[in-house]
Amino acid sequence: MRLIGLGLALMTILSSQASLANEEPTVLELSQIQGVMEELNCRLKPEMVKKLDDGFIVKDVFCADGSYEVRLDADFKILSKVAE
Repeated sequence: MRLIGLGLALMTILSSQASLANEEPTVLELSQIQGVMEELNCRLKPEMVKKLDDGFIVKDVFCADGSYEVRLDADFKILSKVAE
């Protein structure tokens, strides 16, 4: 019985984490992220923006000096910009 309860708890945790990692940003959030990228003279594909529980991750951001993965916090401040 304890094993079944533990299994259900684990499935709930894993499914909630997966949904957070794959959640789509709202139109307003996308607009704000695009504004941040424009300030950096960078372009992004909206489909490459993923909402996380503590902010956002944007893959394949194209800038004049290369392609990057950019992480932003929930207030749209850049946390990291890593070359891909």
